[in-house]
Amino acid sequence: MQRIYYILRSTAAGLLESSDGSWVAVTLPFTPELSARPLKLNALQDVQLEALFAALGERYRQGCDSRVDLLAPYPASGAEFAAMREFIETVAEQTLGHAFAATCRIGALIAPDAHRAAEEIVRIADFLVLDGAAMAAAPEDDAAAEGFALAAGQILTAVRRIKPAAVVFAAGAPAAYALADLYRIGLNGIFCSADQRTEALLRAACLTWMTRQETFEHTEGVRAVK
Repeated sequence: MQRIYYILRSTAAGLLESSDGSWVAVTLPFTPELSARPLKLNALQDVQLEALFAALGERYRQGCDSRVDLLAPYPASGAEFAAMREFIETVAEQTLGHAFAATCRIGALIAPDAHRAAEEIVRIADFLVLDGAAMAAAPEDDAAAEGFALAAGQILTAVRRIKPAAVVFAAGAPAAYALADLYRIGLNGIFCSADQRTEALLRAACLTWMTRQETFEHTEGVRAVK
């Protein structure tokens, strides 16, 4: 376990340095094998959080500023997410102090078809992330991207009925491929791999520019009619 801690701490330090102060969202470890052994899973998650917060504390001591948010992986209900959130906050407070624990945002990573869980979790989560990797189809398949966007739209409608200001992101390759549709339905943003980041940023900028142009043209058209 000590060896795992140092590997995770080194990885966390590299991640924080590569982000250059930008937003990093970290998901707690989760595998089907460990989900059946909750004590082992809890111990591994505890080690990961300690390693991450230790690396973050070192960044703070160096005068660097990094925004790190945590994701609870696939909670099946609001109660399960609440327990995971309390666990994260406890480790954060013990490692970095109360000030960081109070400002740390904690969200949930959920499958795109987990409607019932999302409706419960959104009440107490700071944000949700729809996991495109949970879809079985190949991410570069057009049908897969359309299916993901459709599922995201349905879950977005459901959670914003309960919490209108709910912050919902998408993650994984399908999110990058379906960016235009996700932008259209009002998703807050996406997480994608480093090799997709430049293309995603460019497409997002183009979509924003086109929307502003359409809004400007509509406004000018209304003025002309008046």
